[in-house]
Amino acid sequence: MNWLIIPALIFLGVVVLYMSAAGNWRGSRTIIIGVLGFATVAALVGGVVWIGSWPSRETALWGIELGAPREDVKFLKGPPLSGSTDDIWFYPGEYSQGEISHVVSYENDRVRYVAYVARTGTAPVLASVYSFEKLPSVLEKLGEPDHVAQSEDGLSRIYSFNKFNVAFEFAKNSIAMSFVFDPQFGPVEYSPGIENLPPIAIE
Repeated sequence: MNWLIIPALIFLGVVVLYMSAAGNWRGSRTIIIGVLGFATVAALVGGVVWIGSWPSRETALWGIELGAPREDVKFLKGPPLSGSTDDIWFYPGEYSQGEISHVVSYENDRVRYVAYVARTGTAPVLASVYSFEKLPSVLEKLGEPDHVAQSEDGLSRIYSFNKFNVAFEFAKNSIAMSFVFDPQFGPVEYSPGIENLPPIAIE
């Protein structure tokens, strides 16, 4: 763990200092106590940061909770864009100039998943995964996916991770869409609504 390196080096320095100042312990005691205190604080702060980077289960995206009724989504976000279906609603982002920014899917009139379309605004961080991360990095954090869906043209795949309620679509090894989904309805699959989204520019 990288956060342990600095405290370890500080501790090593304290040992060396003690050995060199063994004959003058009183003069060095204050310095050593101060260094040890700093090392302890550094270790505690590093530990908090490290624990805070652990992936966690997601239950909402864009202010929409999984399982929320259809009427609540309409109340919170307004009517969906034209081209939406009964089960998949498209919404523009605040800075996306009319482009589709979020997708909401329903099962039995309740939210099954909420998705963010890449490069249309401020990307969310889901289960400690950042929008710029590549597939190997995501797999290292979240482990093997529970399901992988492939588009008809074979150019993109959706990796679902049930443990964290998240899924990520990759195209050209970059995240194209990020999902928070309810695993009780199965993994995220390609559907006409997703397949027919306007092409996403992946650099």
